[in-house]
Amino acid sequence: MATGLGTALAGHARWRRNERAIAADRPLPAARTVTGLVAALTVVVLLVAVLLVLEVAGR
Repeated sequence: MATGLGTALAGHARWRRNERAIAADRPLPAARTVTGLVAALTVVVLLVAVLLVLEVAGR
């Protein structure tokens, strides 16, 4: 849930930066949240993998 909320907030902030850049006739800023999103998804995948290994080992 925290990842989803963080992604939504980061998306809104990026939208605002893009709108300001468009209004000022400047290039759009680079996306900064991709690294954080990839890191969060990696942690989730690793956690699920560990839980699956523990579940299989417990049988």
